[in-house]
This record gives sequence, C-alpha cells and structure tokens, in this order.
Amino acid sequence: MDAKKSTWSLRILDFLEEAGQPYDDDCLAGALGATRRQTINAACNRLADQGKLVRQQALCPRCGRIKLHNFLPEWVDKLPSRPQETQVMPPRPPKLSPRWVEKRKAALREIEFIYQCSLNELEIQAARYGINVPIAISNEIDFLKKKLAEVRRELRELEQM
Repeated sequence: MDAKKSTWSLRILDFLEEAGQPYDDDCLAGALGATRRQTINAACNRLADQGKLVRQQALCPRCGRIKLHNFLPEWVDKLPSRPQETQVMPPRPPKLSPRWVEKRKAALREIEFIYQCSLNELEIQAARYGINVPIAISNEIDFLKKKLAEVRRELRELEQM
C-alpha cells in the first residue's frame, strides 16, 4: 500500500514539474489517469503535510471554477492573494517522448477516420433531404467539420515535432 501511495506522490510531483503550472485534484486525476479523484486528493494532502506541495484556492483555467490547487513550493511567490486574481503561469514547451507522439498520432488518425466516415454518411443524408435538411443533421455536420479541423491541426503539429 505504501508503494502505491508513494507512486502517486511521485507521479503528481513529476507531472506538476513537467506541466509548469498548478492543477486541482480533479484535473490531476484526469491527467494522470486515476480512476478516483480521492486517491489524488489523499496523495496531495500527504505531500502538503510533508511540505512538498502548497494547496490554495485558485481559479481553474481548465474548468473555470474556483478550486483547491496544488502548487510546487518554488511557485509560492506567484500565489495570488485572492482566487479571482489567479494567473496561470505560462506553460513550458512539453517534453513529449517519441513513443507518446507516435501513439497519439495513431489515435488521431483513427479518430480522423471515424469523424470522416460519420461526416460522409451525414452529407449523404443531407443530400437526400435536399433543402429540407433537419437541423440536427446540419448541426452534426458542422460539429464534425470543426472536430476534423481540430484533429488535423493537432496531427500537423505532431508531424512537425
């Protein structure tokens, strides 16, 4: 049990160091693949008790809510006096492993294929309706075009790495 606790603690500290900005427990759990937010909360509380983390209310740039965030001690001088004044530190350029990049590109290619197939089917349906295309089909086509553009943008960025 202690090995698992220390593993989460090390993963949290490594992630925050790499991210270069504070994270709340919910966002940390998602980023680290924890199935229970409480696991991350308990590990962060232990790290705070050991002086390895500072926990303070801050505005989350990811969800827009004021939550308890985890700051590395060297960031203490950047802590806001009030949560509303929180400025997220500029992110460092990510250090992505080549293995991770290849896995992400493969996943994005699969997502791109699925989105494109769905878009093709919807465009066929829209053509059959002609001028009387249901709004749901029209909205879904717009949504898929937007998602395809996002996936293709991320793929281009990864190809340039």
